[in-house]
Amino acid sequence: MDWSREFAKSVDVGTLPENVIKALEQAQSFCGAEGTCWDFKREGIGDDGVKYAETIKDIVGFFNTFGGFIIFGIEEIEKDTRFQVVGINGTPLSLQKLKGLLATYARTSIDVSYSEYSLGSHKIGVLHVPKRPAALPPVRFSGRAPEKKGKPSSSRSTFLCDGTM
Repeated sequence: MDWSREFAKSVDVGTLPENVIKALEQAQSFCGAEGTCWDFKREGIGDDGVKYAETIKDIVGFFNTFGGFIIFGIEEIEKDTRFQVVGINGTPLSLQKLKGLLATYARTSIDVSYSEYSLGSHKIGVLHVPKRPAALPPVRFSGRAPEKKGKPSSSRSTFLCDGTM
């Protein structure tokens, strides 16, 4: 399957295409890599402020370029080449909290949406990030986010050009 083409086509629609969902459901593990339109996360964010800040960086990166999906419940089993569906328990994030923090850190409203899909005995969470309209300037961070290992997740001057951090 050409993952890049399938994900890119689905960004404008805002949902994963059925053939991508079926491929994820049927494969014990699948080959591929994270790309410019998608990012895999093993676990959700919970109440971790640093994880929210890192997710906001991903959102801004996707928004400033092509749009994309953050998919929760996918584990990397071989660095950058093989992944497997492990599923999530509960909802991995609070969409209301995420949007509030996004407005605080990036001083913008990005219309992200969240969906869940059942894949056999597993459930995955999918956060959709739309592409920035050409008429809008790229989003910049307005202040410092929570720190991880003594470094801020974002700073006032940071602006991200793509979904890779």
